[in-house]
Amino acid sequence: MLHTLTALCLFATTAHAVPAQFTHQGRLLDAEGAPLEADTTITFRILDAETEGGTLWEETLTLPLTNGFYSAVLGSDESNPLDTDTLGQDPVWLELQLDGEEAMAPRSSINAV
Repeated sequence: MLHTLTALCLFATTAHAVPAQFTHQGRLLDAEGAPLEADTTITFRILDAETEGGTLWEETLTLPLTNGFYSAVLGSDESNPLDTDTLGQDPVWLELQLDGEEAMAPRSSINAV
């Protein structure tokens, strides 16, 4: 019994905080509704307002598109971490910008699950 209790205490002291990352998935279509293909550079921004507002965090990734679908883990770059304080502000909005084009609208709200 003592060994089990000691083992449980050791596990409790080695717990780590959950990283400030989240997965974002989407599908990109052209003006005619056809799915985009090939690698695409997408800039993801977290902003403090639904329109206008200030940028709280930004990351640019080049992602492969398969039948228009993409998936990105935001905040996984250790040199540009996503701070939990940023996600803790309420409300915050996600904006996407493709290959240097104008940012897409509308922005999506980021909500805790």
